[in-house]
Amino acid sequence: MTEGKRRFQGEGIWGMTGLDADQIYTFRSQPARRVHIGGPPGGKPEIHAMRNGELLAVYGRNYSADTSKSSAMVPGPLYNEVRWSTDGGETWSEPVVPIPPEVIGPNYEGRILQLPDGRLLMATIGRDHSGPHLVSAGPYLTESADFGRTWSAPWKLDCSGVWTDGQGWPTRQSIVYPDGSIVLFASNYNLHQPRRFETWAFRSTDGGRTAAEYWLVRKNAHDQSFVRLPSGKIVALLRLFGLQMAREELPYGYHPEWDDGNEGHDYLAITESLDDGHTWTTPRPVTYYMEVPGHLLVLQDGRLLLTYGVRHYPMGAQALLSEDEGKTWDVENRLMLCWFGALCWNAAHPYPNGHPFSAQRPDGRIITAYYRTADPEDYLSTIVEGVIWDLPPQG
Repeated sequence: MTEGKRRFQGEGIWGMTGLDADQIYTFRSQPARRVHIGGPPGGKPEIHAMRNGELLAVYGRNYSADTSKSSAMVPGPLYNEVRWSTDGGETWSEPVVPIPPEVIGPNYEGRILQLPDGRLLMATIGRDHSGPHLVSAGPYLTESADFGRTWSAPWKLDCSGVWTDGQGWPTRQSIVYPDGSIVLFASNYNLHQPRRFETWAFRSTDGGRTAAEYWLVRKNAHDQSFVRLPSGKIVALLRLFGLQMAREELPYGYHPEWDDGNEGHDYLAITESLDDGHTWTTPRPVTYYMEVPGHLLVLQDGRLLLTYGVRHYPMGAQALLSEDEGKTWDVENRLMLCWFGALCWNAAHPYPNGHPFSAQRPDGRIITAYYRTADPEDYLSTIVEGVIWDLPPQG
């Protein structure tokens, strides 16, 4: 890809002029089917292929794309809902609430881990908008022995060895080892503290009750995705907070028209670890600014699938494939999975869709879940939707 193809034009993030037309609209055509999973209002989903052949989805109920006003707008507190599908994602069960909000308060961004014995763990955050600052609490964990139908009473993993407030925000896709031990990755997002966005690893040998050890993974990173390959290598997809980096470190330069004081220079980068996540290679940029957050999936044929949000035109979710464990990506053959965001975008509410997360069905087809605002006049219309699609062949 040439530098000219990488350059954004126009007024930047708020003008949303985006890439040039050749870059925007050159995509493969693949058969696909859209399905409704949950909401409204609902958002920020995960989706997983279970060992029993079912799919499991978890998302935040009462999530609104209008995050600046969501505490006042939504009909009730945020909480996680779980649904399962026995037909490959075509239809979904009635929802189950793993942790009612009256137990720990508002909670969302549930993170599913599958243990070797078939049990599921869900790690989540508590979130409070009532005061002058956003406050997160957790990680809280709960356990299911019946593929998500019922869940145990929650418990909290103590993070006070790392953060003075003892709170952690679990990230996408922690690592489960064959012996049942887990490495839970978490950040701290309390805005009344310095916004460091440090990511730490917490290793647990007792099902997430306590942390046997912990270590720093990366500063200035959040919304990560981790996968462990059959070789034992761990590949991580990091969302780097570009506006907290020195300008000379930014991979595509500093663009004042994209400086919104928040996410305008965020991008995704790949890094690898050969020692169970203790040390990492220098991150390699994969996406451009405002192409966040992302999710990694190891496919049945050994390829890596990256699905990621696109917060510039054409707003939505896209996908990339790698045949060499994430060292290179087929950027000339992106797949566009959804492109509805521009229909509901305005400067006050710039993120009306995103947070894609994918699973592979036993028949090889992919289902990618994401959230989108269905009505441009009503941000409470945010729903969780899925697209079922076929992978292009290898080579």
